[in-house]
Amino acid sequence: MMARWMLAASLFGVLVSVATLALDRVLRAQGRETRGVWSVALVVSLVWPLVAALALRQPVVPANVTIGQAVAVGATPTPAMSWWQVIVPDASPVNTTLQVLWAMASVLLLVQAARAVRCLRMVERESIRATLGGEPVLVSTQLGPAVFGLRKPRVVVPHWLLDLEPSLQAMVLRHEREHCTGGDPWLVWLAVVATIIMPWNVAVWFAASRMRLAMELDCDMRTLRAMPAREDAYARLLLLIAQRSTRARYVPALAHSPSQLARRIAAMTTKPKVSITQRTLALTLATGALAAACSRTVAGNLAGPALAPQTVVTAPLDTAPQVDARALPTELPKDAPYFEFQVEKPVSLLPGARGPEYPPALRAEKKEGRVLVQYIVNANGEIEAGTIKVLQATDSAFAAAVRAVLPSLRYAPALVGGRAVKQVVQAPFMFSLGRDAATPRDGAKPEGNGLNAPSDSANGQQASLLPAFKGPVYPDALRAEQIEGQVLIQIVVNADGTADMPSLRVLKSDHPLFTESVKSALSAARFRPATVKGRAVRQLMQLPFSFNVPKD
Repeated sequence: MMARWMLAASLFGVLVSVATLALDRVLRAQGRETRGVWSVALVVSLVWPLVAALALRQPVVPANVTIGQAVAVGATPTPAMSWWQVIVPDASPVNTTLQVLWAMASVLLLVQAARAVRCLRMVERESIRATLGGEPVLVSTQLGPAVFGLRKPRVVVPHWLLDLEPSLQAMVLRHEREHCTGGDPWLVWLAVVATIIMPWNVAVWFAASRMRLAMELDCDMRTLRAMPAREDAYARLLLLIAQRSTRARYVPALAHSPSQLARRIAAMTTKPKVSITQRTLALTLATGALAAACSRTVAGNLAGPALAPQTVVTAPLDTAPQVDARALPTELPKDAPYFEFQVEKPVSLLPGARGPEYPPALRAEKKEGRVLVQYIVNANGEIEAGTIKVLQATDSAFAAAVRAVLPSLRYAPALVGGRAVKQVVQAPFMFSLGRDAATPRDGAKPEGNGLNAPSDSANGQQASLLPAFKGPVYPDALRAEQIEGQVLIQIVVNADGTADMPSLRVLKSDHPLFTESVKSALSAARFRPATVKGRAVRQLMQLPFSFNVPKD
């Protein structure tokens, strides 16, 4: 989602600014300039989130979406947001609202910048060209002291500056020449462009403000180096200009912001001392902030995901239990739907069907879930839209994803006496990420307990898991610690091939998380039911599950 990307971009910029603040303190104590580090911080805070969203891709992990007995296997990503949700409007109202507000703010700032350019051109036309201290200047009644122009920077001074004594005029001119030498007009417009592109990013605004302050502090330091022992006169000059000048956001000015005067005067009159311990702590803070900015938590929400291939659902095996013909209805009202136990051959999903899309927000949160739906499949193998009913859902987003895909599913219709009929279907849809290494071992033996278990293969067959069963999910926490274990459960398999979950009993388990994973998997598992003389029956089974971490 865009909101998550915007939050990550802001947090990334804040961490970069924290690191730059620490470096700024160390450099200032050494008498060095800092406009360079702040300009780099501004560019990184602006450019990297955009580059990451547009050009980078997150690694993909395997993910499964189970539809009844069919399994859809695809490569689905786990990143926080999609790059196309940054550029293309999303269907989500929140994302659309954020995009509209972003565009409106950028347009307003762009219009303001265009008006400023027009005003600067008007100031240039109305100003009087003169020579001050042997240097050409523009004398204006509206602006100054300041510098404007990118290709050919020009110094503009207020008309009242001509009444000051020559030594003060020399200070003003020296300061403005330092702006020209440092290329500050370009940096000013860098700040303007950055705030236009990301008007919502507080870190970009902060870095732009600190860069403007660093520009003035650097020029103050250069001016006083060229005119030593004039700190008091220079401070009074700053106060005078701050009282009489007009603020100019779009040009480097001697008194750009009155709120920064105290800091600038303090920087002139006091020499900060940073001990080795303080310097070490500052550098450690800078390193830690940069490491946090590049961490998976922050940077992982900036990069866009790899595009996943289209999910394909494999056709399920025909797992219908054999039923006694005497149990079939002899007559039903016209067009009335049959239930599974009433048909000779139940519906089966056709090959090539697409599974539901994993909701991006839930996938980013690594949230798994289950949806149980009921609907009627007509004699043409199509789902009747008006009959779709969600019986159970762990999240409304999962339910919406299932509802969206159901109209596209096609079935081989149910048969009664060789005739295609309607059938009521209840289908569980499992949404899970990263299935691996947790499968039932071979050789599981069902055990009878009076539940019509078959006594030998001549008269029937024992219940068995269908090949489509992919097993429980290996818990992430245990896999990360390479904890292995086993779970032995006892459960009744119904005649329709479903697991009777209330009958489940845990005989042995090495960890509660393994137990929960097995229970979750069995709730959606499908079995080939046990049969006695061709009739499907219930049966008690014991199933061992082994969780093993693959060895390198």
